[in-house]
Amino acid sequence: MGTGRAGEWIKKMLLVLAIGLLLPIPYLHVASAENVLILQSDFEDGTTQGWVGRGGVETLTVTSAAAYSGAYGLSVSGRTKTWHGPTLDITSYIQVGKTYQFSAWVKLPSGSSNTRIYMTMQRTMQDTVYYEQIYFDTASAGNWVQLKAQYKLYEPAVNLQVYFEAPDHATQSFYIDDVRIEQLPDLPKTVEENIPSLKDVFAGRFPIGTAFENFELLDEQDRKLILKHFNSVTPGNVLKWDSTEPQEGVFNFTESDKAVAFAVQNGMKIRGHTLIWHNQTPNWVFYDSNGNLVSKEVLYQRMERHIKTVVSRYKGIIYAWDVVNEVIDPGQPDGLRRSLWYQIAGEEYIEKAFQFAHEADPNALLFINDYNTHESGKSQALYNLVQRLKNKGIPVHGVGHQTHINISWPSISEIENSLVKFSNLGVVQEITELDMSIYNNSSQKYDTLPSDLAQQQATRYRQLFEMFLRRSSLIQNVTFWGKDDANTWLRKFPVVRNDWPLLFDEQLKAKPAYWAVVGTVPSPTPTPTSTATPTPTPTVIPTPTPTPTPTSTPTPTPTSTPTPSASGTLRVEYRVGDSSATDNQMKPQLRIVNTGSQAVPLTELKVRYWYTKNSTQAEQYFCDWAQIGCSNIRAQFVSLAQPVSGADSYIELSFTGGSVPAGGNTGEIQNRIHFTNWMNYNETDDWSYNGTQTTWGPSTRITLYRNGVLVWGTEPGGGSPTPTPTPTSTPTPTSTPTPTPTPTPTPTATPTPTPTPTPSAGGNLVVQYRAADTNAGDNQLKPHFRIVNRGTTSVPLSELTIRYWYTVDGDKPQVFNCDWAWVGCSNLRGSLVKLTTGRTGADYYLEITFTSGAGSLAPGANSGDIQARINKNDWTNYNEANDYSYDPTKTSFADWNRVTLYRNGQLVWGVEP
Repeated sequence: MGTGRAGEWIKKMLLVLAIGLLLPIPYLHVASAENVLILQSDFEDGTTQGWVGRGGVETLTVTSAAAYSGAYGLSVSGRTKTWHGPTLDITSYIQVGKTYQFSAWVKLPSGSSNTRIYMTMQRTMQDTVYYEQIYFDTASAGNWVQLKAQYKLYEPAVNLQVYFEAPDHATQSFYIDDVRIEQLPDLPKTVEENIPSLKDVFAGRFPIGTAFENFELLDEQDRKLILKHFNSVTPGNVLKWDSTEPQEGVFNFTESDKAVAFAVQNGMKIRGHTLIWHNQTPNWVFYDSNGNLVSKEVLYQRMERHIKTVVSRYKGIIYAWDVVNEVIDPGQPDGLRRSLWYQIAGEEYIEKAFQFAHEADPNALLFINDYNTHESGKSQALYNLVQRLKNKGIPVHGVGHQTHINISWPSISEIENSLVKFSNLGVVQEITELDMSIYNNSSQKYDTLPSDLAQQQATRYRQLFEMFLRRSSLIQNVTFWGKDDANTWLRKFPVVRNDWPLLFDEQLKAKPAYWAVVGTVPSPTPTPTSTATPTPTPTVIPTPTPTPTPTSTPTPTPTSTPTPSASGTLRVEYRVGDSSATDNQMKPQLRIVNTGSQAVPLTELKVRYWYTKNSTQAEQYFCDWAQIGCSNIRAQFVSLAQPVSGADSYIELSFTGGSVPAGGNTGEIQNRIHFTNWMNYNETDDWSYNGTQTTWGPSTRITLYRNGVLVWGTEPGGGSPTPTPTPTSTPTPTSTPTPTPTPTPTPTATPTPTPTPTPSAGGNLVVQYRAADTNAGDNQLKPHFRIVNRGTTSVPLSELTIRYWYTVDGDKPQVFNCDWAWVGCSNLRGSLVKLTTGRTGADYYLEITFTSGAGSLAPGANSGDIQARINKNDWTNYNEANDYSYDPTKTSFADWNRVTLYRNGQLVWGVEP
């Protein structure tokens, strides 16, 4: 790309980019600590303050009857259409890339029945108008209701109008008052420089890409995040038709050139998005001067000129184009969307688009791109279309799977099956627009991201990328549709609300989802180094590794020195990962620092964290993440023979390899400890706990030993206590478990007999099942369940028990994990029960019960997904082929009578083996 025509273009564009980024940007402002009031309509001057009727027939009156505060408010009457209502032009107030808070108070006149009032944005682009719901609520005559939500504009608009409507009642009058638009301060953003780069973690597997808008290039931290983590980019809007040719024959490449130049300057791959789409295409493309649809010949002339002009401009620079986007409609007989393109030219317009693009750049990869390609109907329609095109010799090189998903839909197996299916066509496949909404429907809304949903999202991302890695031979690129949660289209679609679908939050900090994704790549053993400032190994990010129940009790080596040498060169730094002192887990985060001039082998070191257990209940240890690799860490729990102030136990960490370099440190070691029954701790007076230390700092209450000698910190009680150890050995798994485990119970030799051998034919409770892992010979079982109530009364989940029947294929201890459950993994319990006498297809069953916290099943409702996983402690394989409850063909939820359900001990669904 550095020579010839492409090379000259690059030189010119780098100059354009450099000048563009140096010019003052008139709409940037310095963030303040509080919201800035941009506009307020309080109607206290007795006028409508610029508000007018959208339909031209409404009556807008300033009256005291409509006042929420002060003397006046705005009364809206005379409506005859559902979209009628007051509107205000706010184009001059709203800046690209800034976040605004819209609020207003609404009420209905006396005697009115309740109805919904919407606050909506009408956003007009060159030739397209978008209607974006900002917020809605049910208004009444009895009380004022506040409509309040945030809005962000991602690209320049021709016009912006905010308006109010009552979509369920065309003639309903209503009041509004105290309309406010406030600009929110810019959140402080800092890129985390010392975490692994996504592009490096997945190097050799597939590029990691992001879509972006040009305003993101204006912010240094935004640019840094893109450059650190991504090696492929997709300009989000500036290559679309309405941006590049808004008027016939008048091309504008100002913004697209800037976007492409940024990528070229930084050696990034570029995907071109998109040439033909039913959205963001100006109306002039389809209509003549009289307002009639043009002929097929005219349409093709316009298509050819546009496609060849745009594609040839970036020939040899943009490696792949989404030639046609979202052309599938499985509800049509031929599976094609009835867009204006289709209405004029039929299926042939798709063929012409690929031909024109190929003529403009014969070396570019040409894609057909669509969403929901996992759905059977849509998948088949797309498959059939690509097959038809290829049979005709049309240059279709690839299929783009957008992959806009959420935290519970679709199943990973559905996405995987789609990749496998399209591989039969011999096309390149890319994940083109990946994001994962935290919502399951349009009615949900959160102001901040709930921690349980963040963890659920992390689990799903981990499962997704595990599959991508399994199928990496089928995938050429994985691109996220946005780099961070502040810049996602899902904050405007399907409704305006906060959403958090990406790996980095609004302040560019890595979320649990990020750590889950990078944790899918195996961690190499770090190489010892004596460099003064080590470079963190970018791929050493495993997901949590659970530690099995201990089986031996060796005597620990006593510490020979009660206090460390004052001249020591080793120290332990600490920060608290969970500052709640009374919840059900402890999360100390540690790192060992070497200030000396010689590297120190980690095998010579041990760390002790001292705490009070106040219980005989068994505990579990997890390494959530470690820069040196969780597989290189071993942990044991030790109970003191004689408790001391602040401690009756400690956990001791030791290491299997690696070194702490001179002048360096181990990097973070993120630990988590909990009781097997998830009861609470009380860390308030624990010796090593400091709930205020949320940033790294030395802690002398965490002790460090080298070859058995105390070299850092002070033990509680001032001496060297004689402990009674309870060691815990950490296995090296072949597959990475998930961080929401339920402890393995001691198998019950004789299970409780089932009084009723078959369920009542008239039962209203049903178990649905899907196989989340269809490999019958690997090292885990992954059945997913949900319970459906088809009756007319609610059923407490605490009365119900599920049993999944299988063969253990050996006699190794097993672990049950709840990967995710709609009712909350903390509200269910899993037991692995061995049958006294084996049955056909089963010598064990998994039994799932529920606590009262799981709630009840309402009539007609279901429990939501219960995602279970079982593995052996030594990670040896199962053979599920003949297991009673296993069915690899059920990759979507379906009624399954080989998973049994009991209510208060009585069999109410299914047939036991």
